[in-house]
Amino acid sequence: MRIIPFNLDCKSHIQAWVNKRELKIDLNTLPKFGLIALDKGTPMAAGFIREVEGGFGMIDSFITDPEASSALRDEALNRITAKLIKIAKYNKVNQLIAYTVDKNTLVRSLSHGFVQLDHSVMALDLSKGV
Repeated sequence: MRIIPFNLDCKSHIQAWVNKRELKIDLNTLPKFGLIALDKGTPMAAGFIREVEGGFGMIDSFITDPEASSALRDEALNRITAKLIKIAKYNKVNQLIAYTVDKNTLVRSLSHGFVQLDHSVMALDLSKGV
């Protein structure tokens, strides 16, 4: 398995995964920097770092090929996470944040040194005319 920087050639694979998972994600909103895991040359997972002010970065937009085995998806996401952390350190990011509702993602994050916070995540959807 190889981990490479995200490039536009991989966007069609991510769009296919989004469609298969029946997600509503606009790929034009993906963070600027991401990584792709390749298995035998075929993209199978992606993860990104979103720049946030104040020396923070947000691990964001993880997605995998739903047709890949769970073991392969897990390995790919672990490798992507480890490499994103190294890249963030290299780029002087002081803190990484992430959020999830997925228990496997929480376990993976804890294994990479993240800590679960007691904070609540809130959002206000301004596109609804509020």
